[in-house]
Amino acid sequence: GTMFNEKKESDGKYLNVIIKSSSQGSLEALRHSLGKLKKEEFSVNIVSDGVGDITIKDVDMSKLSKAIILGFEVGIDKNIEDVARKNGVLVRTYSIIYKLIEEVEGALDMLSTPKEQEEEIGNAIIKMMFTLSDGSKVLGSRVKEGILKRDAKCYLVRNDEILAEGRIKSIRKNKDTVNEAKQGEECGVIMSIEVDANEGDELYCYKVSR
Repeated sequence: GTMFNEKKESDGKYLNVIIKSSSQGSLEALRHSLGKLKKEEFSVNIVSDGVGDITIKDVDMSKLSKAIILGFEVGIDKNIEDVARKNGVLVRTYSIIYKLIEEVEGALDMLSTPKEQEEEIGNAIIKMMFTLSDGSKVLGSRVKEGILKRDAKCYLVRNDEILAEGRIKSIRKNKDTVNEAKQGEECGVIMSIEVDANEGDELYCYKVSR
């Protein structure tokens, strides 16, 4: 996740900001520079701006519009800062204009980077554990739904809590190494990481795409 929330609009996506500046001149300069920033479909949406210190009104507005507050050569009262922190409102203050611009540009970069999508492709219940002569731990499992695939991302889950996250290094059926195991099949799964599994734990297998 990122610390910036974007507002989705039909004609693109925005990073919402509230700007407070020490003078009308610097405010105009900031408005102009931020207005030009664009990364793929993301641009900056100035929710409100003004001259003077950051106020509680700015924090309230930021909460409503999920905006970050950017201050240039202005202060913020300690109490207001505490309220902002408690409400998860991000306040950044700067004394150099290009630093402010640079950081907003970085935020747009982060937003426009595609997130990985995880899609569950199967799950299995662990029946027993055994260790091979080379020390690999094998999770003897039965596939409940979908399929387990070699190299897929996999979570080891107990009572709805994730105990470990790794990849499926190999799958064995009878004595053969296979690429996948389907619903209803019994197989031995070796994970890419050391896991301490118990009978009854579950494996959830995911396909990751961008």
